[in-house]
Parts: sequence; structure tokens; C-alpha cells
Amino acid sequence: DMKIVTHLDQIPKIEGSIALTIGVYDGVHIGHQHLFKEMQKHTRKEGTRVILTFSDHPTTLFTPDKPTPLILSLEHRLHLLKTFDFDLAIVLPFNQKLAALSYDTFLQNLHTKLPFTHLVLGSDARLGKDRAGTPE
Repeated sequence: DMKIVTHLDQIPKIEGSIALTIGVYDGVHIGHQHLFKEMQKHTRKEGTRVILTFSDHPTTLFTPDKPTPLILSLEHRLHLLKTFDFDLAIVLPFNQKLAALSYDTFLQNLHTKLPFTHLVLGSDARLGKDRAGTPE
């Protein structure tokens, strides 16, 4: 069953390989599903699959007058994500503090709490302050 945490300090200690993906994943569409299948290749039977997602869309912070409307409620999105065999969902609010972090600081902070071995991102993924972090 998929465990859901809402703070990095709540992440349980995990041994072995950890595949992590980060994104809003609203709609859980076919492109998202392809990524989730990719993750399974990295973890097979013994690994742990983790998704880090946000309780609100980043545009609520960046363009509050014109936020991107969400297709799914958070509850519905998490319900769908459960069907893709994730072991852990980290659900964070997308806030000013998070937005101010550079992608490398964000990933280092995250890696301290969750020592992921594989980071699986969509080709258009952007992480961190000024969207400076690309899948590379």
C-alpha cells in the first residue's frame, strides 16, 4: 500500500534502490504513465518507488491571478497514483520557501532524507529556482 507523507521529516528509512520522480502529475496522463513504467525498470521487485508531488500547482505561487486549473483534486490524483505501485508519496505544498531553493540544494536536502538511487523525470521537467534544473 502507498504510504503518504506531507513533510520530508516524515520519510521512513528506506534500504536498497530507490527510484524517485518529481512533478505535479495532474491528470496522470499517458506520458506520466510511461515515466512510472520506466521507474519500475530501476526497482524491479526489491526497490522502492517514490513520487514527490505538490498539493497545489506551482502557478498558484508564480501567477496567482492566473493559476493553472487542476484537472484532478489532490485526493483523486493520489488515488490514481496508488494504482501505479508507488510505495511512498511525498506531498508538499508548493510555497515560497520551496520555490526559492536552487534545484541542487533541493535535491541535496531531499537526498539526505531519501537516499534515492534513480531520478526519473519527464524530458520537459524543470526543477528549482528559475527552473534551472533540467533532467540532465
